[in-house]
Formats: sequence, structure tokens, C-alpha cells
Amino acid sequence: MRTSPWLPALLILSAFSSLAAEPASPAEAAQNFYDSYMKVVLANGDTQQFVLSSKTVTPGFKKAYAKLIADGMDSDPILCGQDYPAEGFTASAAKIHGDKATVTMKSRGDTLKHSFGVTMRLIGARWLLSDTNDLKADADD
Repeated sequence: MRTSPWLPALLILSAFSSLAAEPASPAEAAQNFYDSYMKVVLANGDTQQFVLSSKTVTPGFKKAYAKLIADGMDSDPILCGQDYPAEGFTASAAKIHGDKATVTMKSRGDTLKHSFGVTMRLIGARWLLSDTNDLKADADD
């Protein structure tokens, strides 16, 4: 079987394009997480499973979230409240301080005005959600 001399180049290009699909900024990473989370919320899906299986949150955040579930939640710590806008949220530009960044999530549309802060941490080459106003993860995540 004969392989094309272009095959190695295509494989390398494919690897780079998959890396390019990773959010480049903490604001993009926060936006992607919240867009995905809102799809689950609006579909009445299993938000707990979504968070606990997510690769876009820190291990410490998952641990703190699981503890909150076990203790009983009376509001959504991801959305920082009981009510949420059906239009979702928009991420502000991030304020970066070393391997941490703060992003403000603001409601889209006019149905419900709601905003809250999230903290993103740079782990490896990826920005991951590590805290919300209502859920603080351990510092050693």
C-alpha cells in the first residue's frame, strides 16, 4: 500500500486546527461553558452531571460542587441564583492576573437583568472555570 507524501502534512495540520479550536482567552472559555450549560438548563437536562463530567472546570470546582450537591442546594451556584434569562449570558473581557482571570457574565436580552463574576484558571494551556460568586473551589485544584 502506498501512502501519499501529503498525509503527514495533513495530520500535522489537523492537529494544529484542533488546537486552534480551544478557547484562546478566559472570556472565550467562560462563554463556551455558559453557552453549553444554558443549553442543558433550557432542555431541563441533568446540569449536575454536566458540571461533574465537564472538562472545562477545575477538579477543585467539581469537588466543591459535589459537596454542595450533597449538602443540598437551594439555588444554582453556576448561574448564581434561582432565576436566569432564557437568552443566556455574555462574557465580558477578562481581567487577567497571572494564571487567574476574572470574567463578568451579563444577561443577554431584556427579560431579566442578572450579572455575576466567575474566575478562570489557566491549567496547562487551557482556561478552566474555577469559581463563581456562589461557589468557591479549594485553592489547590
